[in-house]
Amino acid sequence: SKRDCIKVVGMSAYKIYKPFGTWNNALNAADLKVRRFKDISEKLIIEKIKEFVKEKGFVPEQRDRLNNPGYPSFESARKIFGSWPDAVKAAGYFPKRGLTREDLKGILRQAKQKNRGKLTKANYFKMYKQHRPFNWPHPCTIERKFKESFDEIIHNI
Repeated sequence: SKRDCIKVVGMSAYKIYKPFGTWNNALNAADLKVRRFKDISEKLIIEKIKEFVKEKGFVPEQRDRLNNPGYPSFESARKIFGSWPDAVKAAGYFPKRGLTREDLKGILRQAKQKNRGKLTKANYFKMYKQHRPFNWPHPCTIERKFKESFDEIIHNI
């Protein structure tokens, strides 16, 4: 793999594949198997994100995708969805980074609905602990993003 080049060969992956143009061309020249998914679709990427969450118990970040041949590459997700956070959102989860104010409002609405329309910082915090593997943000993160108290934010959604 690209990551193992320095350890195994003693040089960077770029120096190895530069004469060939691409990493896959270098692998082909060395008669090595090129790992790639054919016909990558939105549906496949969403399925693979959900499969990862089910197997590992947390939402994958870019670093979790490296050297993982059982999943489409980060680059494939970026090409189809525009960004990794957008691919994660399409799968029904929340990315660790890149949440917008609208994303946060959606999370708060969901929490409010699960709590029968009444939401306080204390009961959101309990829900946050349960949903931590699925990247619900900490209440303080929400307050920092809105520059308001939690109660003011809840009142305004």
